[in-house]
Amino acid sequence: MDFRLVNPEHVTWKRGHGTSVVAKTTGGTKIVVQTPKCSCDVTVNSPGVFRVRMTLKQFEPVHREFEDWLRRVENHASGPWKTGKTARSAVYSSTFSVMAFSDTLVFDDAGKLSADILDAKSCSAILELSGAWTTDDAWGARWKIVQLKCWPRAEPEQCSFLDDDTDDTDDG
Repeated sequence: MDFRLVNPEHVTWKRGHGTSVVAKTTGGTKIVVQTPKCSCDVTVNSPGVFRVRMTLKQFEPVHREFEDWLRRVENHASGPWKTGKTARSAVYSSTFSVMAFSDTLVFDDAGKLSADILDAKSCSAILELSGAWTTDDAWGARWKIVQLKCWPRAEPEQCSFLDDDTDDTDDG
């Protein structure tokens, strides 16, 4: 599942059923990769749908490699379905944005099933490149989070504030 073992030039893109675009390796297998552990922000997008924004830090070599790999996957996509359309990358300002759905398997930092996706401070994901989405004027790679491993936000063990006896209220 190491993304570095998947050559973006060996990904085939073709029409599936209806208007869907499917991506597979030249040998016909699904493309499933693991992301590096990243800082993340998880928000509710709609009922049962979560937006996971993974920050790719440029000073981390594996993060740079992963961002470059994602861009190469997008750049090597080919097919008549993208002719005349603008590419919309899943990476913007070194942030990889992908959706998680209610059927996504979410694990905590101990590897146990968890529902605490919104408490994640950092995460790693098992992704499937399922194909591409298209509109009349744009297209982009369609990533599916198969599994998500989350590390919680660090909670301070005690209150760090010092009591301040001064009264800063403006009572007139």
